[in-house]
Amino acid sequence: MPLAGSEIGADCQPAAAPWDGSRRLWSLWDMLSFSADAFAKAVLTIGGLHALTAQMQGPKQLISPDVKNGVWTLVSAKLIELRKECATMELATSMATIDNCISFLEKEPDNWLRTTHSLLQYICQVVPDELKGRMLFYLNASEAEYYSAPLKGWENVIARFTDTLMDIEEMSKCFAFGQYTAAVFHSLQVVEIGVIGLGKLIGAKDHQTGWNATTLQLKKIYATKYQDRTLFQRTNAHFLEQVYAETDVLMRAWRNKVSHAQGKLVLLTADFSGEVASEIISASRGFMRRLATEAPEAADLDV
Repeated sequence: MPLAGSEIGADCQPAAAPWDGSRRLWSLWDMLSFSADAFAKAVLTIGGLHALTAQMQGPKQLISPDVKNGVWTLVSAKLIELRKECATMELATSMATIDNCISFLEKEPDNWLRTTHSLLQYICQVVPDELKGRMLFYLNASEAEYYSAPLKGWENVIARFTDTLMDIEEMSKCFAFGQYTAAVFHSLQVVEIGVIGLGKLIGAKDHQTGWNATTLQLKKIYATKYQDRTLFQRTNAHFLEQVYAETDVLMRAWRNKVSHAQGKLVLLTADFSGEVASEIISASRGFMRRLATEAPEAADLDV
């Protein structure tokens, strides 16, 4: 039975929904997601049952009542499974046809074979035909993991900085669908939250909280002689020096792509390849993991 594989546009791009003013630059929750393997199995099973019911109607076929009842039960169960998969994709015509077949099976338990065979044949035709009106997107194994497990590898970050959860989730899903600029945007939002939190810990005094205020304070601490530092700064010297170095890594990852003028992280370009976006996300995750696992809980009260 032919499926609508040839109608799936490999290079079609999804259209972005109007931005509603929230931080969710690219929302993927409303995009179609369904279990391709379950759908394929259900369709192929119905095709096999269609062929089986044809064989059962042969002129010399002597089908025992038990076998006939077993096939009736199997057909009913598999139709329910297929209807569930069709409902996921809102295949209304297919669902209605399946409903008619199920209804007939319930009303005619003793005289169902011939009509059910015809309905199964129609279902095998209408499902792929109706799929022609849908646009299906394929994710490879790596992309599918980003989509299905968007928080993987970020658990420590989310536990320490709970406000990052939404942006981490959106970042991963945007990356899965090749929306690399949006993925970088959300990764910067994550770093922004961490940088502001770090600034509060180390006593950044700038009235504009953010990248500049925090990095300037880190630079000031780094330039201060050890004996002249506060108790907090001496106690956490290794962490502060490592984070100061980490900011340089981020700067190199973002070079010519992200501005931190006026303390805000702003995209300078909308042209990001998957490789560049992956590098920025990895650098951001490494930075945030360090903050989440090594940053002190209490702030420096002596600055």
